[in-house]
Amino acid sequence: MDTFFDSSWYYLRYPDNKNKEAPFDKEIIKNWLPVNQYIGGAEHACMHLIYARFFTKALRDMGYLDFDEPFTKLFNQGMLHGADGNKMSKSLGNVVNPLTIIKNYSADSLRFNLMSLAAPNSDSVWSDRGMESAFKFVQRVYSVLSEIKLGSSSKLLESKVNRVIKEYSECIENFKYNVGIIKLRELFDFIALEGEISKEDFSSILKLFHPICPHITEELYHARVKNEFISISSWPKCDESKIDNHLEKMEEIVASLRNDILKVKELAKIDKIKKVSLFVAPKWKWDALVIVKEVCKDKPDFSATMKALMSIDEFKKHGGEIQPFIKPAINRLEDFRDLKEFDEVDALNEVKPMLAKEFGVIEIIRAEDSKEAKAKNAFPGKPALIIE
Repeated sequence: MDTFFDSSWYYLRYPDNKNKEAPFDKEIIKNWLPVNQYIGGAEHACMHLIYARFFTKALRDMGYLDFDEPFTKLFNQGMLHGADGNKMSKSLGNVVNPLTIIKNYSADSLRFNLMSLAAPNSDSVWSDRGMESAFKFVQRVYSVLSEIKLGSSSKLLESKVNRVIKEYSECIENFKYNVGIIKLRELFDFIALEGEISKEDFSSILKLFHPICPHITEELYHARVKNEFISISSWPKCDESKIDNHLEKMEEIVASLRNDILKVKELAKIDKIKKVSLFVAPKWKWDALVIVKEVCKDKPDFSATMKALMSIDEFKKHGGEIQPFIKPAINRLEDFRDLKEFDEVDALNEVKPMLAKEFGVIEIIRAEDSKEAKAKNAFPGKPALIIE
């Protein structure tokens, strides 16, 4: 028969391809079809797919099928172009031989690079530099995960692992591999800094990496977790009770503070920092932030926020500082959604030794106790600073 005819109903034959009495058994088809996910080029839309839909609907009308559509979900994959931006072609000499790449860099590195290039439904361009970068990263993953101490995970690491399990799983299910890889890389970098991880979390990390880097993860799983195949183990489950938004937000604040110090150092062209003065936001700004979040929960509203704050005597005392406070608070509202009030002085004292090691003397001052003009710039979770 004509290939177009056969390709229009092959999905009905596959589940029952040994049947010599009929094209397919209705009961078997009820168990297997319709197809959950179809992946193919966009060019199929006006050719194969339209014929497959016609056959399905015709067979439905004839009583052979009890569903309307052959494929419940459609995903059109993009095309990988050569480094010159053109479609790969022998005549153009821009073809990349995967066997050569695998020999030089490994299959896992190639897979990691391809998944990182772009969204799977977008066209992408091959890059030798990208391949080198992927190879180095996969080598680092293997090295760190081969040697990291298996013991216990910090509360912060537990939170990050479970958050990534949740978000990365959603990325995989929705073909957002490149976005998922970004989350995975960030988590791995944090794990490398921690230097210790629980065996349970370690196992979860290997499983998250496994769809992209199946070879090194299989080897590491056998060597460090259990002598079974990771490929047939269960996918890690997110324990949402271990996700601590506030703790992660505090960690972001410390990282942001460090970046702010480095940025000021660069702008001021200071070779070596002798002292950093950190001014912590006063209590009234934390109270005001609660009102800003409440008033602007549906949409940003400067006027309504100003009215709400100035109707309270406590905030009237700070009249001249209210307006400069509201605008950045509204602009950065999403940054503050999960932020709860905490003692910034205590939090900064905890990381003070680490900051002092890098930047010298660290002085932590409550803004209300200082006459420095800069102190008025202190914001909840974002101290103002002076560098000497």
